[in-house]
Amino acid sequence: MMAFTLSVTGCKSALSTYYSPALQLDGEYECGLIFLSTFNSIPNIDHNNNKFFYGDNGVIEIPEGSYELSDINDYLKNNLKDCTFKLTCNNNTLNTNIFCSKDIHFEKIGSIGRILGFGSEILKANILHESLFPVSILPSTIIRIECDIVSGSYINGKPSHIIYEFAPNVPPGYRIIEIPKNLIYFPVNQNTVSEINVRILDENNNLLNLRNEQLHLYLHLRRKC
Repeated sequence: MMAFTLSVTGCKSALSTYYSPALQLDGEYECGLIFLSTFNSIPNIDHNNNKFFYGDNGVIEIPEGSYELSDINDYLKNNLKDCTFKLTCNNNTLNTNIFCSKDIHFEKIGSIGRILGFGSEILKANILHESLFPVSILPSTIIRIECDIVSGSYINGKPSHIIYEFAPNVPPGYRIIEIPKNLIYFPVNQNTVSEINVRILDENNNLLNLRNEQLHLYLHLRRKC
């Protein structure tokens, strides 16, 4: 055959599809992503950064999800029954201002401090503190699709299997539909395809947490002209 359309679906950010019998490629082939669909449920708060430590031994765990700064402020205020708390953002510098009537411990593992622009530090009680860094509220600025049967792409000078990348442009909870306008094909690195492994990554090449949302993508495999 001269061309194939390959569908890959699932609820994980690392998917494998098996072919029996294997696809026999009689010549040089190339592959490109033609369609991707999922939901933008990528969390900016998960088990790695969802803890707010305060006082001697107080801790609040924020449920996994996608939060704006105001949502974080509301959740913490509603659950901090024994102290005064306020979290705001400086819209000019994008740094955050935080006040609490008890010490805040951003130095502990799993702290929410980094997403708020703070380092590994202890914030003293009853002082208005401004973060050193801008708030880091976006969970991912780039979505990368890696496909192990292709080659020819590079990241910072190193070979990779990235077949496509894009910036999500819909709010949390909305469907992401990505159809490349200028389709780019990459060389297929094998003559017999019995398995295709696809991974959905962020800009740091870490697997994205899709929170078990359904993922659909289609690949176009064709003989090289």
